[in-house]
Amino acid sequence: IKNVAMFAWDHIDRTIKTANVARLKTRKAETVQNEIDKCQLVCHNCHAMKSMEQNDHRPIDKQTNPQHTLF
Repeated sequence: IKNVAMFAWDHIDRTIKTANVARLKTRKAETVQNEIDKCQLVCHNCHAMKSMEQNDHRPIDKQTNPQHTLF
């Protein structure tokens, strides 16, 4: 419990993600659990590395509908 800040909920499949788990703290327990069921619990460092490797740091609409730019 002392180390809870070291962990993050990582959505395994971002295409079915409906919200960030941390932002659901005022919602019903069932809603929170439904979102957690789509996740794996990882440390923040691993979450950051996975996000960068899989471009998870970009909004989903930019991943699925890439905008062609000069850069």
